[in-house]
Parts: sequence; structure tokens; C-alpha cells
Amino acid sequence: MKAFRTVRFGILLWAGLLPAMTAAAQDYYAGKKITMVIASGPGGATDLYARLQARHLGAHIPGHPTIIAKNMDGAGGIIALNYIANQAPGDGTELGATIGAIPFAPLFAGPEDGGKSIRFDAQKLHWLGSPSPFVGVAVAWHTSPIKNWKDLKTHQLIVGSSGMGASSTVDAVFLKNLLGLQYHIILGYRSGADVDLAMERGETQGRANTDWYGLTGRHQQWLDEHKVLILYQEGLSRDPTIPATVPLLIDEVTDPEQHEILKMKMAVYEAGYPLCAPPGVSGERVALLRKALTATYSDPEYLADAARAKLGTISMGGEQLSKLIAEPYAAPQAMKQQLRKLLEPQAASIEGTAATER
Repeated sequence: MKAFRTVRFGILLWAGLLPAMTAAAQDYYAGKKITMVIASGPGGATDLYARLQARHLGAHIPGHPTIIAKNMDGAGGIIALNYIANQAPGDGTELGATIGAIPFAPLFAGPEDGGKSIRFDAQKLHWLGSPSPFVGVAVAWHTSPIKNWKDLKTHQLIVGSSGMGASSTVDAVFLKNLLGLQYHIILGYRSGADVDLAMERGETQGRANTDWYGLTGRHQQWLDEHKVLILYQEGLSRDPTIPATVPLLIDEVTDPEQHEILKMKMAVYEAGYPLCAPPGVSGERVALLRKALTATYSDPEYLADAARAKLGTISMGGEQLSKLIAEPYAAPQAMKQQLRKLLEPQAASIEGTAATER
């Protein structure tokens, strides 16, 4: 009986402390600044989504801290996440805004990277949420021989890309190796806009990957005039704004092993533009930031701001995002090795120079 009373007293004492701890957490950010480190240069989708969140998140954090956006580009986003994981203070005053591929970089690169460039453990970072998936689609110019995605198995499609690390290159290589899609990649274009122009000029015939919202924002006329054909959507779930006639690629793959490997790769697109906190941030503060971010995503002012910028708003909470990132890492070792092998480029399918890669 005495032991029971001791345990019960301990529980009551802990419960009595909770309001004080919560109050301390609520007051922590008052008068403080949060730096949002953006893993890209200015102007791209990663930057736009990060700054959109930075403008509205502070209003939903107790104490209403000022949020400052700071670009830290390099190595496709690796440098910024290395910084967040190893140098940023673990007190919740610095956050990382990146793109969905970066949390999976250690998995895709494998142990052979040896820490030369990737120096973070994605599963030790605290994932707070994502404002939108990356809605990737493959497109073919109307004059090409490709009229649907199955044509890619028998006809070559010449696509442009900026360099070896660009998503257009990575996806073309992966899907050629996995499914036999006949992509031929021309490297050396400086930007996505240049890749689009090359397609319009007839230098290339399509894109193995482009952002659906970017396409509708920049080239709605192409869609209206049927100058481009949408071959398939990438990711794990269908975007409601894409015509129902466009297949979700993962739904078209019936081989069980291919489907599971494709699922691992497609998680990149569901993660979208994730926001994270350093490993040392306390669980209580992480919970506070996740709650604030969820509130931000449903804020009418935030949604109106996103609509003006033509940005997607199908958001994901921190716990769901953490699970999404953890699942591929938990796959059998043989499957992870197979995934890495499928990401290795074949020289015969690539030409041009990676000198302009960003």
C-alpha cells in the first residue's frame, strides 16, 4: 500500500508540474527570432514554399517570434541539411527548409558516400511538416512519337536536363533501369526554363520530370492548345488538379518487386518541401512547432497567399512526414541495394556536359 501511495504521489507531482512546463514552453519564443535556413538559392519552388511558411508561421507560435528566411544553397540541398544537423543550435531557433529528395539522400547514396558529402541522419532530425507534395509529371511535346507512357517502352524520348543530380536526370535514369522506359538525356541546360525552351524549339522532345504547378503557372497555354501531353504523374497519390485521364505511374506497375522499389523512390515526391528542426531540439518544443505549422497550413491568409503564388496546399503533418521518411530506411537491405543500383546512370543514354549542374 505504501508503494502504491508513493507511485501515486509521484504521478500527482508530475501532473502538477505540467502546467508550469507548458507555460515555459509557451513563453519561450517571446522576443526571439527564428532563422529558416533554405536549402536552395532564391526564386525556385523550395525558396517560394519556405518563404511562404516564414511569412505566416510566427503568428501561430506562442510568443510570435520573428522568422527570418536565409538561403544556403549548394550540393543540391545537402550543405544546408548538413548545417542543420551538425551546426545549428538545438534550441529551436533555427529550422531547415528543404526539398523531398534530400531526407532520402543517405539512403540513395548508400554507405559508399563515406560521409564525404552527406553528414546527417535523416531519422534523427525532427520533421515538422510539409506544405505540399512535389507533384511531378512527365511530358512529351506533341510532335514526338510518344503519345502515352507505354510508348516509352518501344520509342525513345529525348529529354533535357541541367546536370547529373537534377531530378529530370535521376528519374529518367531510374525509370529506364527499372521499367525500360526509353529516355535519352541531353545535359547542359542552365535551368528548367531553358529545358522548356529547348523542347519548344525542337531540340528535345519532352521532360522526364517537371513540376505540375510550375507547368500550369508558366505554360497553361501549352496545355490549352495540347502542345504537351502529360504521360504520367509521379508520387504515391493522385493530385486532384491533374486530369483523371493521366495515370499515376505507381498504379500502372503490377510486378510486386518493381512496385515496392518504385514506392521507395516515389516517397520523395510525397515529402514535397519538408521543414525540419535539429536533432537537439526538445520533444516539447518539437510538438509546439508541429502544432503551429499545422495551424499555419489551415490559416486563410496563408492559403490566400499560396493561391496568389499558384502554390499547392495539400499539406502533411510532422508525424506523418516522419513515418513517410522512415519507411524506406526500414526496407530490407537487399531492396535498398537494388534501389541504389537502379539509380546508376548508363553512359549510352546520356550526352552533353554536367559542367552547368546546380
